[in-house]
Amino acid sequence: MTYQDNIHANLLESRTYWESLEPDEIVEDALIGINTALLAPAPLSDTQWEYFLMRLGIRQCKTNLDGSVEVLAEMGVPESDISTVLIILETFGGYCDCEVFMNAVEKITEPVAS
Repeated sequence: MTYQDNIHANLLESRTYWESLEPDEIVEDALIGINTALLAPAPLSDTQWEYFLMRLGIRQCKTNLDGSVEVLAEMGVPESDISTVLIILETFGGYCDCEVFMNAVEKITEPVAS
C-alpha cells in the first residue's frame, strides 16, 4: 500500500467515527475537513511524505504546526496542498509538530488494521 492509500483509508475510518457522534459545531468542522481532504488530489507523493517527515523530525516543536508549514514551503508545495496536508495531520491528531510524530505518522505510513 502507498501512503496515499493509508491516508485515504484512515480518513474514511475517521469520518465514520465523526459521523457516529451527535452533531455539533466541532463535529461539523471535523467532517468538513475530512471530506475536503478526501476530495482533494493527493497533496504529496510517498517520497515527499518521507522527506517531509525526515525534515520535520530535526526541528523543535513550537506547540503549533509552523515547522510543518515551513518544511512544506521549503519543499515547494503549493499553499492549497499545504492546507490539505494540515487537514490530514490534524485529522490524525497532529495539532503541533511533535504530535505529528506521536499521533499522525502511524496513520500516514501504516495500513488500517483489519
